[in-house]
Amino acid sequence: MIHDTCHQMCGYTPSTSTATYHGMSGCWPLTNIHDTCHQKCGYTPSTSTATYHGMSGCWPLTNIHDTCHQMIGYTPSTYTATYQGMSGCWPLTNIHDTCRQMSGYTPSTSTATNHGMSGCWPLTNVHDTCCQMSGYTPSTSTATYHGMSGCWPLTNILDTCHQMCGYTSSTSTATYHGMSGCWPSTNIHDTCHQMSGYTPSTSTATYHGMSGCWPSTNIHDTCHQMSGYTPSTSTATYHGMSGCWPLTNIHDTCRQMSGYTPSTSTATYHGMSGCWPLTNIHDTCHQKCGYTPSTSTATYHGMSGCWPLTNIHDTCHQMIGYTPSTYTATYQGMSGCWPLTNIHDTCRQMSGYTPSTSTATYHGMSGCWPLTNVHDTCCQMSGYTPSTSTATYHGMSGCWPLTNILDTCHQMCGYTSSTSTATYHGMSGCWPSTNIHDTCHQMSGYTPSTSTATYHGMSGCWPSTNILDTCHQMNGYTPSTSTATYHGMSGCWP
Repeated sequence: MIHDTCHQMCGYTPSTSTATYHGMSGCWPLTNIHDTCHQKCGYTPSTSTATYHGMSGCWPLTNIHDTCHQMIGYTPSTYTATYQGMSGCWPLTNIHDTCRQMSGYTPSTSTATNHGMSGCWPLTNVHDTCCQMSGYTPSTSTATYHGMSGCWPLTNILDTCHQMCGYTSSTSTATYHGMSGCWPSTNIHDTCHQMSGYTPSTSTATYHGMSGCWPSTNIHDTCHQMSGYTPSTSTATYHGMSGCWPLTNIHDTCRQMSGYTPSTSTATYHGMSGCWPLTNIHDTCHQKCGYTPSTSTATYHGMSGCWPLTNIHDTCHQMIGYTPSTYTATYQGMSGCWPLTNIHDTCRQMSGYTPSTSTATYHGMSGCWPLTNVHDTCCQMSGYTPSTSTATYHGMSGCWPLTNILDTCHQMCGYTSSTSTATYHGMSGCWPSTNIHDTCHQMSGYTPSTSTATYHGMSGCWPSTNILDTCHQMNGYTPSTSTATYHGMSGCWP
């Protein structure tokens, strides 16, 4: 139609607009005059252009208000948030919930501070800013236990006392250990805490540098007998609290944590200075569940701290199913530590790919993509085995799959590319040819001739059915005698 200056692409009815897709100005099929985005495979483009993963361009959107890319298995919400110190677009289940869905958690609508770390944790109730600790059902109150303000599980809104292991907390607040708080009391007249296996006396002693009521077995021992420990004769500082605690060695100022043999060092874990079990005097890292901490402190995910390392040279966190290499790289515009298979390979292991040792530029995006050969800087496109050459196709320089080192031509769908480079549509590049003497592109349903004609105001090689017809027969069209401008190229089109 005279109003349509766009070429009919395969299976599309061109719209009446010229757009820029993927950084290429030209004429592409549009489903809506407001949609300047190309229909990608299996997507219905939305009406908005967004920036995903730090790449501006045109991506499918499910909602005009949602500038977030559909991540694998997620339905993007309508909100952009900052998760784990990384600003970006993540799936959200509620416009009020800026918290990322952690594995196995349904994020609530509140951001809380747990364990001295501000961030987003799963909450079971909008009134409960407390993190679900292992085996606890958090209540709706924040209390102060053990001189540490924070969030602990409570069994009753009237009971601000923490249920200690093996204790039934009462509803009374008493002062034990010189610390006012909530402790179980068996008798209103007994202001002394019943410790496991002890019958409290009626004497007030000073333990841990704290005046209060404690059982004393010996006038010379000013240290409280903890369950299963024989207190030593030394006063130490644990968890930032000076007092008397059981010690296994005069050099060890660390409390024996459950199931750990404390080491001889004081470290800072998770932003909390104190005494934690260490496996090696050089290792200031806390033993995380199932990990043997290495001897290095690293920064992972923008959080400085102590994480398990497999090698003193490897400052990278062990990601799920990966053995971290000894290199820190920048992947997908995010600097950090990712698993590497080779010290020379700064490329992240993409799902199902074994990254090679080269960094390449694909689709106008510089970055790290999987390569099958150190000489092949080309990304494995779906269903192609990339060759070892970089070619220019469709006016886009980049890396495309090649079938032969001598063949710099892209295998187009259903074509066997030859070893010749031709100029089609005024674009120099590599197109399939059936004969070394035929520099003409085989268009769908045409047998190219051996003559060079001028179509579209462009000299080149096109099939002609009649010497009087200077217009190219497009698939399913009888060329007219009119000259039009398609793709910003003046010439003769049907």
